Amino acid sequence: MVESLSARDRKSNSTARSRAVDLLLVAALVIVVPAGAHAHEADPLIRSVVTHVTLDLPGLVVQVGRSVADQLLVTNPSSTELEILDGDGRAFLRIGPEGVLGDLETAAFHLSNDPFGIGGVPPDADGGEPRWGRVSREPSWGWFDHRLHPVERTPPADVEAGEVLARWSVPIRAAGQEAAIQGQVEYRPPLGSYRAALDGGPVSVDGVTATILDGPVPAMVVQNDGSRPVVVLGAQGEPFLRVTPRGVDANLASPTWHDVTRLEVGRTVPGLPADASAPPAWEQVAAVPRIAWLELRAHVPDMAPADPSQPSVARRWTVPLRIGDREIRVAGTTSWVPVAEMGDGRGPAALVPVVGLVAAVLVTGLVLRLRRSGQASASRT
Repeated sequence: MVESLSARDRKSNSTARSRAVDLLLVAALVIVVPAGAHAHEADPLIRSVVTHVTLDLPGLVVQVGRSVADQLLVTNPSSTELEILDGDGRAFLRIGPEGVLGDLETAAFHLSNDPFGIGGVPPDADGGEPRWGRVSREPSWGWFDHRLHPVERTPPADVEAGEVLARWSVPIRAAGQEAAIQGQVEYRPPLGSYRAALDGGPVSVDGVTATILDGPVPAMVVQNDGSRPVVVLGAQGEPFLRVTPRGVDANLASPTWHDVTRLEVGRTVPGLPADASAPPAWEQVAAVPRIAWLELRAHVPDMAPADPSQPSVARRWTVPLRIGDREIRVAGTTSWVPVAEMGDGRGPAALVPVVGLVAAVLVTGLVLRLRRSGQASASRT
């Protein structure tokens, strides 16, 4: 949500909610692009890490998160506002006591919502006088800072594990003091792979099928060929998605919907606060009875297990579904498989076709909505 601080930027909640849906769908569809088409795509062998922050603020946490591309994640609970600067030294994000503010006049703010950094800057973001809008009430934010992304995605043939491929720096400022978030890009060959799978394989009940697809964040796919609506429950037991013969609706008040949106596009859902106890606020997001989403309950750990040479279980999880008045629990397991046992082509290199399949599931019924959102989503308000 961008709460504009000037009258010219005030928008209705309904328009904001529609844009939020469009942004999530854009992010879901953009990952169908073949690997190598954009320099900023996440490569399982290349990782950005934070090495040093040349500023001391109480409680400040800075880290790199992995999704479609590497993100900077910052939490600043201190009473001093932290400014994130662009390449010209202009602040485009402010994180602190007022939450998170973005300068809508800067290209850097709009590109920080784009995992590939290839467009989406509205024409009126011309670098004029700062036009700050609130994007979060909490002092935490994640954004795609493209200074973290190496231009060359393919490491040299003679590169060794742990070798530094590049170094990066993101300038910051607090109370007039200039500082920087410093980091590096490392080559980390796989020791194995985490895999998510449903216990017993794909689920099929009363015309409803559920499957899971591997990935850094596994994707759940639900299709409803039956006559009764299916409600997918979120992580707090709240209605999250509703799959009916006419299409798919999302509950815009669902904390899980907010979390998935933020993972996809690096921002929160405009229009409604996340509230698991609130009545569902349904909005259609697909005109076909199937949906795929990044399922955080099956999220793989960021680090390999203590003994990566041995298979192990990282977590067990469930996704509840209500089919009419009947509730079933789709159970799954996320497991570690050592590289020595990855002889079936399902290691990190297999993520590209899986991601493409997720996007293919989403494409049907969404093209018209994406065309309509082409101009609206540009403003990111």
